Amino acid sequence: MQIGTKKKVFVAISMMALTAALYSYMEYTRGGKDLMDARADHITIAKDFIREFEENEKAANEKFINKIIVKDVIKDDDKFYPIILEDSNSTSSVRCNENIKLETC
Repeated sequence: MQIGTKKKVFVAISMMALTAALYSYMEYTRGGKDLMDARADHITIAKDFIREFEENEKAANEKFINKIIVKDVIKDDDKFYPIILEDSNSTSSVRCNENIKLETC
């Protein structure tokens, strides 16, 4: 390889690495949406929520994905609010494992 070609390859690789590092940093420091004043898109109970997915998963995905869904929330001892939607008469359940810690509650 000639020196000019090596330099071009080095610059290209350096630019890709810099772009990847910048993107990674931006994703790492990205905050979540502030939902304190948000309104629920859907208010439902676990039985109806699960039934909608069992009857038509595609339609339920379109209805619920990226929406705010409200259901009774139970706080554990560490002020975490894991969301578990289940029905005692069904073998299906929905569990959101991303715990949200609310200090003000």
